[in-house]
Amino acid sequence: MDLLLRYGADIDGSMKGRTSLEWAAAFGYVPMVHHLLARGATPTAKALSEARAGAERSSKSEESSESSEPSERYALVVDALRAAGIES
Repeated sequence: MDLLLRYGADIDGSMKGRTSLEWAAAFGYVPMVHHLLARGATPTAKALSEARAGAERSSKSEESSESSEPSERYALVVDALRAAGIES
């Protein structure tokens, strides 16, 4: 990511209708969400919505397993987005 940004990639550019931050939030990639926010990515209500949808999907799959790790990841993503100023 840093290499792309160094060579002029738009941190808020979109691919298939989502920014990098929205993709990271959708998949619960906590370190990438933190990194993108630290590098200046614009926190969006859509990113928060993607994280919440991911949490919903993971909670349904957790009903059949013992692990709560995916839900915890999404909670951390939601926390990071809220700390960045998204309150939707």
